[in-house]
Amino acid sequence: MTDGHYSVITNFGCHWKCPYCVVKTTGIDVPETDMNETTRTIERLLPNMRFLSFSGGGDPLWRIDDERRAWYRRITEQCKQKGVATEMHTSMIAAPHLLHAGTPDEPMFDRIVYHIRHERLIPRIQRIQGTANRVVFVVAPDFTPDRIDRIDRMCSGVQNVDELSFRQMINPDYSIDRTCEDHLLEGHGKRWHYITQGDYNTYILNDQTADTYESLRRTA
Repeated sequence: MTDGHYSVITNFGCHWKCPYCVVKTTGIDVPETDMNETTRTIERLLPNMRFLSFSGGGDPLWRIDDERRAWYRRITEQCKQKGVATEMHTSMIAAPHLLHAGTPDEPMFDRIVYHIRHERLIPRIQRIQGTANRVVFVVAPDFTPDRIDRIDRMCSGVQNVDELSFRQMINPDYSIDRTCEDHLLEGHGKRWHYITQGDYNTYILNDQTADTYESLRRTA
């Protein structure tokens, strides 16, 4: 039960440079995004919607153009009129420029979630005025408590980072990697958010919806 929380799983392509990629690891099958079909699905669900995010099967901001930029703005404006919170997930540090090129620098999404590839990128995060910034790291097997603490200190020292999250990694067989779990649970709610794997949203893929991420896997 996702209680009005939805996530658009986009496929506009990707740079494929993240050290961990849930799409490549788990073999989910995400069709190329049809903006018209997706709009109709969102509008159908909007009366019962409380939250809408855009994430990927690729990066939602990869090779963004004016058409897609205008599409994001139309969707977020519709959501704001209905009191629906919106969120953009991206691994591209230049998100503010990409979202607002040629338009006034005003909030489009309520929050941008940066899926960071390496902690050295943290100081490069920028802010769109009125938009919250969250940084997320997937906790891979090479993470250590010392590295987690270092990331926490770096985020605390950067003005443009409001929230820090660490997320459990999914293995190819859909089992959960629990690297540093005790340390992450100890700091959860005090220094960072520790996100355990689960289906917190209903997923939107063009004209279809899915209740579980695993159901998106390719079938032989």
